[in-house]
Amino acid sequence: MTDLWQKLKKEKGPVYLYGMGNGADKILDECIRLGIEISGVFASDGFVRNQVFRGFKVESYSAVREKSPDMTALLCFGSALEEVISSIKQKSDEIRLYAPSVPVYGDEIFNSEFFEKNEEKIRLARSLFADERSKEVFDKIIEYRLSGDIKYLFEAESDRNENYKLLELKNEIFFDLGAYRGDTVLEVEEHCNLEKIYALEPDKKSFEKLKANTAHIKNVNYFNCAVGERDETVFFKKSRGRGSSVGKTGEEIESRSVDSILQNEKVTFMKLDVEGNERKALLGAKSTIKNYLPKLKIAAYHRSEDIFALVLLINEITDKYRIYLRHEPSLPDWDTDIFAIPKE
Repeated sequence: MTDLWQKLKKEKGPVYLYGMGNGADKILDECIRLGIEISGVFASDGFVRNQVFRGFKVESYSAVREKSPDMTALLCFGSALEEVISSIKQKSDEIRLYAPSVPVYGDEIFNSEFFEKNEEKIRLARSLFADERSKEVFDKIIEYRLSGDIKYLFEAESDRNENYKLLELKNEIFFDLGAYRGDTVLEVEEHCNLEKIYALEPDKKSFEKLKANTAHIKNVNYFNCAVGERDETVFFKKSRGRGSSVGKTGEEIESRSVDSILQNEKVTFMKLDVEGNERKALLGAKSTIKNYLPKLKIAAYHRSEDIFALVLLINEITDKYRIYLRHEPSLPDWDTDIFAIPKE
């Protein structure tokens, strides 16, 4: 099995990074580790502001394409915006463009070695999906991660409203883990009647906006803390936007488990999007899941193993779920979610 990184090692033409930031750091570090030479860095026309990234002067796409028409470009940023995805797609028709899969959290890259090491778990997780579309999405995501070819992500896409239909929401007691600024609470409110809401968000600024944005909704219980396997103190690293996360450094904050917060109170729907802490959050909700079988919507893209390991963990906690996988439009493979619906 040949993956993108092995292919890049044999690339004879110039290889450029498209974009900057955390993703570009991870991709450049892996290229350096593997001895893949990077010729430069470019940004979309109109976004070049005399920047320098890791010693490379950032050039415009047009300038780089003119001097290196045979270049290979590595997409180093992500977006779910339609106009940005359209622009990237257009560039992929003009040049060789790949989107290397590097994890948002964790160090293991989903390459051929990672696949072979985890093949048994990957195949077992695939067998647990409840419909053929989930298996197809699973296959496409893995093909993308190994090849870096964005065509597989387009083939894996489905509409958010269609995905919500899987959940069959009606009258729900909703626990939003990673509530951010209340965007999911407001979104779910459009799809069902919310009898009660638990909203958990560790970032203080986002937490205040969460409360302000949902002030019109009755019966909301707010928790300004992290979520994990048990009640404890953890380090919380703040970042711009949604990038804040629990880690080895940062500010000390409280972390709670779902079971501890609920104290055997019922919930019927839980969303977990907790920046790489999904496994620990599920382990801390084992009693709630076993006792009440809430519908689950779980982010499956933060760590390389999440797409199969979280499926296996859900099934280990209880085999009373139908499990699905869906991917909403985004580059790279963000907005990939596991849906677990109680069996009838």
